[in-house]
Amino acid sequence: MKHVEVNYSVACDVFMFLKNYLNIHGMPSPGRHFKELSMPIVFLPTSYNYASVYRDYVQASKDKYGNDVRIITESTFTNVWKALLPSLQFMSPKLDLCETCEMMKMDIQYITQHEKN
Repeated sequence: MKHVEVNYSVACDVFMFLKNYLNIHGMPSPGRHFKELSMPIVFLPTSYNYASVYRDYVQASKDKYGNDVRIITESTFTNVWKALLPSLQFMSPKLDLCETCEMMKMDIQYITQHEKN
Protein backbone atom coordinates (compact mmCIF):
# COMPACT_ATOMS: atom_id res chain seq x y z
CA MET A 1 0.00 0.00 0.00
CA LYS A 2 1.38 3.40 -0.98
CA HIS A 3 1.25 6.14 1.62
CA VAL A 4 1.35 9.84 0.87
CA GLU A 5 3.25 11.98 3.34
CA VAL A 6 1.36 15.10 4.34
CA ASN A 7 4.01 17.77 3.97
CA TYR A 8 3.74 21.50 3.45
CA SER A 9 3.15 21.09 -0.27
CA VAL A 10 0.23 18.67 0.19
CA ALA A 11 -1.32 20.77 2.96
CA CYS A 12 -0.96 23.91 0.83
CA ASP A 13 -2.57 22.14 -2.13
CA VAL A 14 -5.57 21.09 0.01
CA PHE A 15 -5.83 24.58 1.51
CA MET A 16 -5.83 26.28 -1.90
CA PHE A 17 -8.40 23.81 -3.23
CA LEU A 18 -10.69 24.50 -0.28
CA LYS A 19 -10.27 28.29 -0.55
CA ASN A 20 -11.27 28.13 -4.21
CA TYR A 21 -14.10 25.74 -3.37
CA LEU A 22 -15.54 28.05 -0.72
CA ASN A 23 -15.30 31.01 -3.10
CA ILE A 24 -17.38 29.08 -5.64
CA HIS A 25 -19.82 27.14 -3.45
CA GLY A 26 -19.70 28.81 -0.04
CA MET A 27 -22.27 31.08 1.53
CA PRO A 28 -21.41 33.47 4.35
CA SER A 29 -22.84 32.83 7.75
CA PRO A 30 -26.17 34.58 8.29
CA GLY A 31 -25.07 35.79 11.71
CA ARG A 32 -22.11 36.08 14.05
CA HIS A 33 -21.61 36.65 17.73
CA PHE A 34 -19.86 40.00 17.81
CA LYS A 35 -19.25 39.83 21.56
CA GLU A 36 -16.75 37.07 20.93
CA LEU A 37 -13.68 37.29 18.77
CA SER A 38 -14.47 34.74 16.11
CA MET A 39 -13.69 34.15 12.50
CA PRO A 40 -16.53 34.37 10.00
CA ILE A 41 -17.96 30.99 9.13
CA VAL A 42 -18.64 30.04 5.53
CA PHE A 43 -21.23 27.35 4.90
CA LEU A 44 -21.53 24.82 2.13
CA PRO A 45 -25.08 23.76 1.19
CA THR A 46 -26.66 20.78 2.93
CA SER A 47 -26.37 18.73 -0.25
CA TYR A 48 -22.56 18.69 0.19
CA ASN A 49 -20.57 16.50 2.58
CA TYR A 50 -16.93 15.59 3.18
CA ALA A 51 -17.12 12.71 0.71
CA SER A 52 -18.51 14.84 -2.12
CA VAL A 53 -15.93 17.58 -1.58
CA TYR A 54 -13.19 14.93 -1.45
CA ARG A 55 -14.38 13.49 -4.79
CA ASP A 56 -14.13 16.97 -6.28
CA TYR A 57 -10.62 17.30 -4.81
CA VAL A 58 -9.55 13.97 -6.34
CA GLN A 59 -10.93 15.00 -9.73
CA ALA A 60 -9.27 18.42 -9.55
CA SER A 61 -5.94 16.81 -8.60
CA LYS A 62 -6.16 14.39 -11.51
CA ASP A 63 -7.03 17.23 -13.89
CA LYS A 64 -4.11 19.29 -12.62
CA TYR A 65 -1.40 16.64 -12.24
CA GLY A 66 -2.60 13.74 -14.39
CA ASN A 67 -3.77 10.24 -13.47
CA ASP A 68 -0.40 9.22 -12.00
CA VAL A 69 -0.68 11.58 -9.03
CA ARG A 70 -0.69 10.08 -5.53
CA ILE A 71 -3.66 11.43 -3.59
CA ILE A 72 -4.23 11.54 0.16
CA THR A 73 -7.05 9.49 1.65
CA GLU A 74 -10.45 10.95 2.48
CA SER A 75 -9.81 10.82 6.23
CA THR A 76 -6.49 12.67 5.83
CA PHE A 77 -8.19 15.22 3.57
CA THR A 78 -10.86 15.77 6.23
CA ASN A 79 -8.26 16.11 9.01
CA VAL A 80 -6.24 18.66 7.01
CA TRP A 81 -9.47 20.55 6.25
CA LYS A 82 -10.48 20.70 9.91
CA ALA A 83 -6.99 21.81 10.94
CA LEU A 84 -6.48 24.51 8.29
CA LEU A 85 -10.00 25.77 7.55
CA PRO A 86 -12.29 25.13 10.51
CA SER A 87 -14.41 28.08 9.36
CA LEU A 88 -15.60 26.12 6.29
CA GLN A 89 -18.55 24.07 7.50
CA PHE A 90 -21.68 22.44 6.19
CA MET A 91 -25.01 24.14 6.62
CA SER A 92 -27.38 22.27 8.89
CA PRO A 93 -30.81 21.44 7.47
CA LYS A 94 -32.48 23.91 9.84
CA LEU A 95 -30.37 26.75 8.37
CA ASP A 96 -30.91 25.67 4.78
CA LEU A 97 -32.83 28.23 2.76
CA CYS A 98 -35.14 27.90 -0.19
CA GLU A 99 -33.64 28.32 -3.65
CA THR A 100 -34.89 31.91 -3.98
CA CYS A 101 -33.31 32.92 -0.68
CA GLU A 102 -30.04 31.20 -1.56
CA MET A 103 -29.93 33.05 -4.90
CA MET A 104 -30.54 36.36 -3.14
CA LYS A 105 -27.81 35.55 -0.62
CA MET A 106 -25.39 34.69 -3.43
CA ASP A 107 -26.25 37.95 -5.21
CA ILE A 108 -25.44 39.88 -2.04
CA GLN A 109 -22.14 38.01 -1.69
CA TYR A 110 -21.28 38.71 -5.34
CA ILE A 111 -22.02 42.43 -5.00
CA THR A 112 -20.03 42.81 -1.78
CA GLN A 113 -17.04 41.01 -3.31
CA HIS A 114 -17.04 43.32 -6.33
CA GLU A 115 -17.44 46.46 -4.21
CA LYS A 116 -14.21 45.54 -2.41
CA ASN A 117 -12.28 45.46 -5.70
